Amino acid sequence: MVGFKTTQESQVRAVIPPVDLAPGHLLGRYELLIAIAQGGMGTVWAARDRGSPAGDRIVAVKTMLPALSSDPRCKRMFLTESRIASRIKHPNVCAILDQGEQNGVLYFVMEWIDGDALVELLGGSTRKQNRPIPLPVAVRIAIEAARGLHAAHELRDDGGALIGLVHRDVSPHNILITRDGSVKIADFGVAKAVAQADNPTTNTGHMKGKILFMAPEQVYSETLDRRSDIFALGIVLYQLTTGTHPFAASHDLATMARIARPEPVDPPSSLVPGYPPELEAAVVRALAKDPAERFPTMAELAEALEAVNAALGARREEVTAYIRDALATRVARRAAVIRDAVRAADGWSRGRPFSRLDPRRRARTIATAAALVASGALLGAATLLWIGLAEGPAAPGVAVPAPPAFPAEPRPRIATAEPRAALPEPPREAALSSSSSPAAPPSAAPAPSASPAPPPARAPAETGRAKFRDPGF
Repeated sequence: MVGFKTTQESQVRAVIPPVDLAPGHLLGRYELLIAIAQGGMGTVWAARDRGSPAGDRIVAVKTMLPALSSDPRCKRMFLTESRIASRIKHPNVCAILDQGEQNGVLYFVMEWIDGDALVELLGGSTRKQNRPIPLPVAVRIAIEAARGLHAAHELRDDGGALIGLVHRDVSPHNILITRDGSVKIADFGVAKAVAQADNPTTNTGHMKGKILFMAPEQVYSETLDRRSDIFALGIVLYQLTTGTHPFAASHDLATMARIARPEPVDPPSSLVPGYPPELEAAVVRALAKDPAERFPTMAELAEALEAVNAALGARREEVTAYIRDALATRVARRAAVIRDAVRAADGWSRGRPFSRLDPRRRARTIATAAALVASGALLGAATLLWIGLAEGPAAPGVAVPAPPAFPAEPRPRIATAEPRAALPEPPREAALSSSSSPAAPPSAAPAPSASPAPPPARAPAETGRAKFRDPGF
């Protein structure tokens, strides 16, 4: 893991919404697995290098806050400083492997440290500490930190001239301790880039997190050099060996006032009886308010502490055992979290589209889906409009003038078929007489029998068999 400030100690409200980063996203060839720390400058992720020739390896990716990434001056300084810091090659410096920008996100990649930040040995706080750690452990940590910082201070350009690199942020958050007791200095170049930012909110938030480890010249905004880092490492050593911060006060302004005062720091022996005089001399010199009175280089501070370490008679194995036991629980817990994150990432790669892993491809997919939805909405609206026009209310009636009246011509009279006249009935007396006369011969027609009268003949209009007489034209 990479050391980083806790959110409680340094918070910055971003002036723009945070970038949508989540496990599974790719920054370059680095797949984010899980966020392991967050603070005033950004977020540290455990990530997987998918383009390493040796296969997938775990690295630490630090993404900067959007407020910093959006500042052109800070962005330029960040890329320049991280590129310079990547040239530092020393066993006590956390190597910077890569740096870049993607989708407005500034990031740099560091080697993964199997350990924790020094602040965890202090109980998780840089202001209060329950008890000092053993002197041999504290001295060994300070020696290795000084050697790593000296390598950075001595960095030279291609022409052999000193670059003048200064860390500006030496604190327990950026001093990393591996499980085998090695010390690594992290976050070179970030503090200078933040200090050059044009955003006042960012500068204020960053300064709040660094006040406890400022040098007097930093409080006065004067020019900084390697001796400013020596003062900051002196504060760390003072706190490690006494359990007390030498300048911490009730609030930030009071802390800055105590740092800026010309009075020397209280000697550590006033807090810890039996404090080694050689160690006290080294600590007091490193914390001199005048830079000219401090150690001129980190190498000289490391040599002075090596003499103290020899006098203490501590062995490297004892220091390593103490650190391993102190960090065992946290390191084991973090290792389990990383394993689970890797399994989850493997599941994402197999079970979901790659577009969710690649932000650029995901953006194209979202744009395509949005275009399809918009097209469907327009088509639906057009269909509803067409239906509404077809089935809408009838148009208002238009008055049409009546046609002119013409005189009716007389129609020719059409004769209808006249009904056939009924035969007259014979007189009653004749009928009676005829019945008493002799029978008619067989050839004669039979007399009509009495039957009901035939129905009256229907009018031609009812029968539909009207006969038309020739009208004569």
